[in-house]
Amino acid sequence: MARKILSNQASLKKSISTRATDSRLSSGSIGYSLSLGNNLISYPFQNPTTAYSGNGEPNLPSYEDTTGYWTPEEVDAEFDNNIYGITGEGVATTKTNANPGVTGSWVGSLTKIWPRQSYWFTMTGSGTTTKTITKQLIESNHVTTFHPGWNWRSFPFSEYNNIPPSGTSTSGNDIDLLTNHIRHGRYLNQLIGEGMSAIYIGAPFQGTWQGSFTFQTGSGFMVYRPGNTSVNTLMFHRYASTGSDSGESNTDDSGSDNYYTASSDVCFGSSSNYIDTPISNGQFVMGEGAGTFQVYPSLDSYTVRILGKFTGSAGIMSSSILNHDNTQMVTPDEWGTPTGSIAVGMYNLSGSNASNYGTAAAESGSVDDDSVCFGSAMFPSHPDVPSYYQLWFQLNPQLKYTTVSGSVSGSESQVANYPTGSNQTSSLKVYSPKCGQVYMARFYEFTASKSTYSLTDIQNAKDVTSELTGSRHEWKMFNRHFIKLRNDVI
Repeated sequence: MARKILSNQASLKKSISTRATDSRLSSGSIGYSLSLGNNLISYPFQNPTTAYSGNGEPNLPSYEDTTGYWTPEEVDAEFDNNIYGITGEGVATTKTNANPGVTGSWVGSLTKIWPRQSYWFTMTGSGTTTKTITKQLIESNHVTTFHPGWNWRSFPFSEYNNIPPSGTSTSGNDIDLLTNHIRHGRYLNQLIGEGMSAIYIGAPFQGTWQGSFTFQTGSGFMVYRPGNTSVNTLMFHRYASTGSDSGESNTDDSGSDNYYTASSDVCFGSSSNYIDTPISNGQFVMGEGAGTFQVYPSLDSYTVRILGKFTGSAGIMSSSILNHDNTQMVTPDEWGTPTGSIAVGMYNLSGSNASNYGTAAAESGSVDDDSVCFGSAMFPSHPDVPSYYQLWFQLNPQLKYTTVSGSVSGSESQVANYPTGSNQTSSLKVYSPKCGQVYMARFYEFTASKSTYSLTDIQNAKDVTSELTGSRHEWKMFNRHFIKLRNDVI
């Protein structure tokens, strides 16, 4: 029998400035109408009292916080003790007393109900059990491990309903509710819900979803991971809009508070999706396990070399790319793991072709804001090398052909928006493997050379993005610098 949702009340959002790390940012109400028999449901409510490390939460990467669990007795009480059986992914439990409205002992392998998982609830009683439950919701943009085959997951929203696998963008939000990993079949390509299903037909980013499945508030679902390897990824975004400008130049006030969210959640804030079609002239192209920014080669270029890691606060060696809140993009306990590399692209925002912005010529190589990528490299996400080695990250920004004398090979139009030399206004964009998104970034220099940098040193570093310029065949070395993401609108 079909399960119905009675109501979908909007999340009661707290002010960004008052959110605490352990509050999970919002609370919400979900109205359930559970029929006699089996109902596939989500119970996406955090339990802070059991959210401790080592509590056994399944499919949880080391860098993701636990949500806490609920016991069968607790959830049964929420539904007026009308639950008779609960089945999860590979586990199940049954109540010894099947009479409606009474408590009983639970027997079976399922002892914990996890907010990120989905479950079949078997209901007893004289009819439909109708309940509205209001609690703290889990974070929507969490990362979980998807193993090959079917994975049981929950829908972590109270205010969105009947969302197709192709995704949706609601009023007032900058990004799609669903990530490209599901919308475009990148990692996950089949969905099953209660009485509905869908499959992604075609190659990732080139096919379409076909079927009746929609994500429904309070519903559970099963999602299929093809192949024979597991992947850590997220399915859903968290919506936000910081209100900052959509462009960037070296004259921007990089210290302005409106460039950053006040949330401790590094993925909270708007960003750029993957470009759906892998076009090579300056657009973002997905890559294996991460991503890459692809540019056309030019006969002219210069070289930028940046030290791959630095000693941060308390002597901890850190990758030289930080999140917007000054935390490490990849923590030490993740180093040495196959997390891939971090893609970095350098973008031309002015130069000789600024007058083309907003035209077809400028947009041929743009990513969302009419800037063109003219240099890219893969940065090591876990630079775990001995201290006596120098690990360098190297960019080779490409220049426009006009500085070359005589005839040249190749198409001039391919580099039409590349800078001609050191007069360009450039910026950085960085792919975040954890968030699965592209974020604007800035380039910073420590004010002094030290063996160990403190948090204060990081906070007081100077924005020197304007120094990422160069002339033909020039070399530049940066040995006490780092990149920091700007978690704002791009």
